Amino acid sequence: MTLPENASIHATEAAVEQLNALLAEDPDLAHWSTYVGQGAIRFYLPLNVQLPNPFYAQAVLVAKVLGLIPVAPTVFWGPMAFAIMCGLSMASLLTLIVIPTLYVTWESVMGHDLCKGSIQSAAGG
Repeated sequence: MTLPENASIHATEAAVEQLNALLAEDPDLAHWSTYVGQGAIRFYLPLNVQLPNPFYAQAVLVAKVLGLIPVAPTVFWGPMAFAIMCGLSMASLLTLIVIPTLYVTWESVMGHDLCKGSIQSAAGG
Protein backbone atom coordinates (compact mmCIF):
# COMPACT_ATOMS: atom_id res chain seq x y z
CA MET A 1 0.00 0.00 0.00
CA THR A 2 1.53 3.27 -1.06
CA LEU A 3 -0.09 6.61 -0.31
CA PRO A 4 0.92 9.86 -2.00
CA GLU A 5 4.50 10.84 -1.14
CA ASN A 6 3.41 13.82 0.95
CA ALA A 7 1.17 11.64 3.18
CA SER A 8 2.05 11.48 6.86
CA ILE A 9 2.75 8.30 8.73
CA HIS A 10 -0.48 8.92 10.67
CA ALA A 11 -2.49 8.79 7.42
CA THR A 12 -0.69 5.57 6.48
CA GLU A 13 -1.49 4.07 9.90
CA ALA A 14 -5.17 5.02 9.45
CA ALA A 15 -5.26 3.32 6.04
CA VAL A 16 -3.60 0.21 7.48
CA GLU A 17 -6.16 0.12 10.31
CA GLN A 18 -8.93 0.10 7.67
CA LEU A 19 -7.15 -2.78 5.94
CA ASN A 20 -6.81 -4.64 9.26
CA ALA A 21 -10.54 -4.22 9.92
CA LEU A 22 -11.31 -5.62 6.46
CA LEU A 23 -8.93 -8.57 6.92
CA ALA A 24 -10.37 -9.36 10.36
CA GLU A 25 -13.69 -10.17 8.69
CA ASP A 26 -12.15 -12.73 6.31
CA PRO A 27 -12.58 -16.26 7.72
CA ASP A 28 -10.06 -17.71 5.24
CA LEU A 29 -7.05 -15.88 6.73
CA ALA A 30 -5.09 -17.62 9.45
CA HIS A 31 -3.20 -14.46 10.48
CA TRP A 32 -1.52 -11.41 9.00
CA SER A 33 1.06 -8.77 9.81
CA THR A 34 1.25 -5.19 8.65
CA TYR A 35 4.31 -2.98 8.60
CA VAL A 36 3.90 0.80 8.46
CA GLY A 37 6.74 2.96 7.19
CA GLN A 38 8.86 0.01 6.09
CA GLY A 39 8.77 -3.34 4.36
CA ALA A 40 8.26 -6.69 6.04
CA ILE A 41 10.92 -8.15 8.33
CA ARG A 42 13.55 -10.58 7.03
CA PHE A 43 11.50 -13.81 7.03
CA TYR A 44 9.73 -12.49 3.93
CA LEU A 45 12.03 -11.41 1.11
CA PRO A 46 10.24 -9.34 -1.53
CA LEU A 47 11.79 -8.76 -4.93
CA ASN A 48 11.77 -5.00 -4.44
CA VAL A 49 13.10 -4.01 -1.03
CA GLN A 50 11.40 -0.87 0.27
CA LEU A 51 13.37 1.80 2.06
CA PRO A 52 11.75 3.39 5.13
CA ASN A 53 9.05 5.83 4.05
CA PRO A 54 6.20 7.30 6.10
CA PHE A 55 3.79 6.88 3.15
CA TYR A 56 4.44 3.15 2.63
CA ALA A 57 2.94 0.06 4.27
CA GLN A 58 3.18 -3.65 3.53
CA ALA A 59 1.00 -6.58 4.61
CA VAL A 60 1.93 -10.27 4.77
CA LEU A 61 -1.10 -12.59 4.71
CA VAL A 62 -1.26 -16.29 5.58
CA ALA A 63 -4.31 -18.02 4.12
CA LYS A 64 -5.78 -21.23 5.43
CA VAL A 65 -5.43 -24.22 3.12
CA LEU A 66 -9.17 -24.81 3.13
CA GLY A 67 -9.70 -21.21 2.04
CA LEU A 68 -8.62 -22.23 -1.48
CA ILE A 69 -11.41 -24.79 -1.90
CA PRO A 70 -13.86 -22.28 -3.46
CA VAL A 71 -11.46 -21.51 -6.32
CA ALA A 72 -10.29 -25.12 -6.82
CA PRO A 73 -13.03 -26.08 -9.33
CA THR A 74 -12.44 -23.03 -11.55
CA VAL A 75 -10.66 -23.46 -14.85
CA PHE A 76 -8.23 -20.57 -14.45
CA TRP A 77 -7.30 -20.71 -10.73
CA GLY A 78 -7.96 -24.41 -10.08
CA PRO A 79 -4.51 -25.85 -10.89
CA MET A 80 -2.78 -23.17 -8.83
CA ALA A 81 -5.18 -23.75 -5.91
CA PHE A 82 -4.49 -27.49 -5.92
CA ALA A 83 -0.73 -26.91 -6.13
CA ILE A 84 -0.81 -24.50 -3.16
CA MET A 85 -3.10 -26.74 -1.09
CA CYS A 86 -0.95 -29.83 -1.68
CA GLY A 87 2.30 -27.92 -1.11
CA LEU A 88 1.15 -26.36 2.15
CA SER A 89 -0.29 -29.66 3.37
CA MET A 90 2.92 -31.57 2.61
CA ALA A 91 5.11 -28.85 4.14
CA SER A 92 3.02 -28.90 7.32
CA LEU A 93 3.12 -32.70 7.45
CA LEU A 94 6.90 -32.76 7.00
CA THR A 95 7.53 -30.00 9.50
CA LEU A 96 5.18 -31.18 12.24
CA ILE A 97 5.35 -34.98 11.95
CA VAL A 98 8.03 -36.45 9.66
CA ILE A 99 11.10 -34.39 10.69
CA PRO A 100 10.50 -34.71 14.47
CA THR A 101 9.84 -38.46 14.07
CA LEU A 102 13.07 -38.94 12.12
CA TYR A 103 14.98 -36.95 14.73
CA VAL A 104 13.65 -39.03 17.64
CA THR A 105 14.28 -42.25 15.70
CA TRP A 106 17.84 -41.18 14.89
CA GLU A 107 18.53 -40.43 18.55
CA SER A 108 17.19 -43.80 19.69
CA VAL A 109 19.13 -45.73 17.01
CA MET A 110 22.40 -43.92 17.76
CA GLY A 111 21.90 -44.42 21.48
CA HIS A 112 22.83 -40.92 22.60
CA ASP A 113 21.24 -37.53 23.00
CA LEU A 114 22.46 -35.23 20.24
CA CYS A 115 21.58 -32.09 22.20
CA LYS A 116 23.42 -33.23 25.32
CA GLY A 117 26.54 -34.02 23.33
CA SER A 118 26.68 -30.58 21.76
CA ILE A 119 26.15 -28.89 25.13
CA GLN A 120 28.91 -30.97 26.74
CA SER A 121 31.36 -30.27 23.93
CA ALA A 122 30.57 -26.56 24.04
CA ALA A 123 31.14 -26.53 27.80
CA GLY A 124 34.52 -28.15 27.31
CA GLY A 125 33.57 -31.49 28.84
